[in-house]
Amino acid sequence: MIKQNCPNCRTELSKFKTGLIYRSDGKRFCSIKCKQEYKNKTFREIKCTCNQCGKVWYYLPQEKIEESGAKMYNCSKNIMTATLCCGNPMGCFGALIPEKKVADLDSCPNCKSKNVKQETIYHKKK
Repeated sequence: MIKQNCPNCRTELSKFKTGLIYRSDGKRFCSIKCKQEYKNKTFREIKCTCNQCGKVWYYLPQEKIEESGAKMYNCSKNIMTATLCCGNPMGCFGALIPEKKVADLDSCPNCKSKNVKQETIYHKKK
Protein backbone atom coordinates (compact mmCIF):
# COMPACT_ATOMS: atom_id res chain seq x y z
CA MET A 1 0.00 0.00 0.00
CA ILE A 2 1.28 3.45 -0.94
CA LYS A 3 1.92 5.80 1.94
CA GLN A 4 0.14 9.13 1.62
CA ASN A 5 1.28 12.39 3.12
CA CYS A 6 -0.61 15.59 3.83
CA PRO A 7 0.05 17.92 0.84
CA ASN A 8 0.60 20.87 3.19
CA CYS A 9 2.61 19.71 6.21
CA ARG A 10 3.89 16.37 4.79
CA THR A 11 2.92 14.34 7.87
CA GLU A 12 2.10 10.73 7.14
CA LEU A 13 -1.64 10.10 6.93
CA SER A 14 -3.45 7.25 8.55
CA LYS A 15 -4.21 4.18 6.45
CA PHE A 16 -7.75 4.39 7.77
CA LYS A 17 -10.03 7.08 6.39
CA THR A 18 -11.22 8.38 9.75
CA GLY A 19 -10.59 11.98 10.78
CA LEU A 20 -9.28 13.13 7.40
CA ILE A 21 -10.35 16.21 5.49
CA TYR A 22 -10.99 15.77 1.74
CA ARG A 23 -11.10 18.14 -1.19
CA SER A 24 -13.17 17.57 -4.30
CA ASP A 25 -10.06 16.57 -6.28
CA GLY A 26 -9.30 13.69 -3.86
CA LYS A 27 -6.48 15.26 -1.84
CA ARG A 28 -6.44 14.20 1.82
CA PHE A 29 -5.41 16.55 4.62
CA CYS A 30 -4.65 15.84 8.27
CA SER A 31 -6.67 18.85 9.56
CA ILE A 32 -8.86 21.75 8.49
CA LYS A 33 -5.99 24.11 9.32
CA CYS A 34 -3.70 22.31 6.85
CA LYS A 35 -6.41 22.41 4.18
CA GLN A 36 -6.83 26.19 4.60
CA GLU A 37 -3.06 26.82 4.56
CA TYR A 38 -2.72 24.75 1.37
CA LYS A 39 -5.62 26.63 -0.22
CA ASN A 40 -3.95 29.97 0.58
CA LYS A 41 -0.64 28.81 -0.97
CA THR A 42 -2.08 27.55 -4.27
CA PHE A 43 -4.45 28.60 -7.04
CA ARG A 44 -6.45 26.48 -9.45
CA GLU A 45 -6.46 26.60 -13.23
CA ILE A 46 -8.43 24.52 -15.75
CA LYS A 47 -6.46 23.04 -18.66
CA CYS A 48 -8.59 22.19 -21.69
CA THR A 49 -7.44 20.04 -24.60
CA CYS A 50 -9.51 19.72 -27.77
CA ASN A 51 -9.83 16.08 -28.82
CA GLN A 52 -10.49 17.11 -32.46
CA CYS A 53 -7.66 19.55 -33.31
CA GLY A 54 -5.37 19.18 -30.26
CA LYS A 55 -5.43 22.88 -29.20
CA VAL A 56 -4.67 23.53 -25.52
CA TRP A 57 -6.06 26.52 -23.59
CA TYR A 58 -6.38 27.50 -19.95
CA TYR A 59 -8.90 29.41 -17.87
CA LEU A 60 -9.50 30.25 -14.22
CA PRO A 61 -12.64 29.07 -12.37
CA GLN A 62 -13.60 32.74 -11.85
CA GLU A 63 -13.85 33.15 -15.64
CA LYS A 64 -16.43 30.35 -15.75
CA ILE A 65 -18.52 32.15 -13.13
CA GLU A 66 -18.25 35.42 -15.09
CA GLU A 67 -19.33 33.57 -18.25
CA SER A 68 -22.50 32.22 -16.63
CA GLY A 69 -23.23 35.69 -15.18
CA ALA A 70 -22.95 37.27 -18.65
CA LYS A 71 -25.30 34.62 -20.06
CA MET A 72 -27.88 35.37 -17.35
CA TYR A 73 -27.51 39.12 -17.96
CA ASN A 74 -28.14 38.69 -21.69
CA CYS A 75 -31.13 36.41 -21.04
CA SER A 76 -32.75 38.90 -18.64
CA LYS A 77 -32.07 41.74 -21.09
CA ASN A 78 -33.85 39.82 -23.86
CA ILE A 79 -36.83 39.07 -21.61
CA MET A 80 -37.03 42.74 -20.62
CA THR A 81 -36.87 43.79 -24.26
CA ALA A 82 -39.75 41.48 -25.15
CA THR A 83 -42.05 42.54 -22.29
CA LEU A 84 -41.46 46.29 -21.74
CA CYS A 85 -42.46 49.42 -23.61
CA CYS A 86 -46.18 49.72 -22.77
CA GLY A 87 -47.00 46.16 -23.72
CA ASN A 88 -45.41 46.53 -27.13
CA PRO A 89 -43.95 43.07 -27.92
CA MET A 90 -41.04 44.64 -29.79
CA GLY A 91 -39.88 46.63 -26.76
CA CYS A 92 -37.70 49.72 -26.98
CA PHE A 93 -35.91 50.22 -23.65
CA GLY A 94 -34.08 46.88 -23.68
CA ALA A 95 -32.65 47.61 -27.11
CA LEU A 96 -30.64 50.47 -25.61
CA ILE A 97 -28.80 48.16 -23.18
CA PRO A 98 -25.72 46.57 -24.81
CA GLU A 99 -25.27 42.81 -24.62
CA LYS A 100 -22.22 41.40 -22.85
CA LYS A 101 -19.79 39.31 -24.88
CA VAL A 102 -19.87 35.66 -23.87
CA ALA A 103 -16.88 33.41 -24.59
CA ASP A 104 -17.78 29.72 -24.40
CA LEU A 105 -14.94 28.27 -22.32
CA ASP A 106 -16.09 24.66 -22.81
CA SER A 107 -15.67 24.69 -26.59
CA CYS A 108 -12.49 24.88 -28.65
CA PRO A 109 -11.63 28.43 -29.82
CA ASN A 110 -10.29 27.04 -33.14
CA CYS A 111 -12.80 24.45 -34.34
CA LYS A 112 -15.71 25.21 -31.91
CA SER A 113 -15.87 21.52 -30.93
CA LYS A 114 -17.39 20.55 -27.56
CA ASN A 115 -15.27 17.36 -27.53
CA VAL A 116 -12.89 18.71 -24.87
CA LYS A 117 -10.91 17.05 -22.08
CA GLN A 118 -10.58 19.17 -18.92
CA GLU A 119 -7.97 18.81 -16.17
CA THR A 120 -7.59 20.77 -12.95
CA ILE A 121 -4.06 22.04 -12.33
CA TYR A 122 -2.82 23.55 -9.06
CA HIS A 123 -0.01 26.12 -9.04
CA LYS A 124 1.85 27.57 -6.07
CA LYS A 125 1.39 31.28 -5.45
CA LYS A 126 4.56 33.35 -5.54
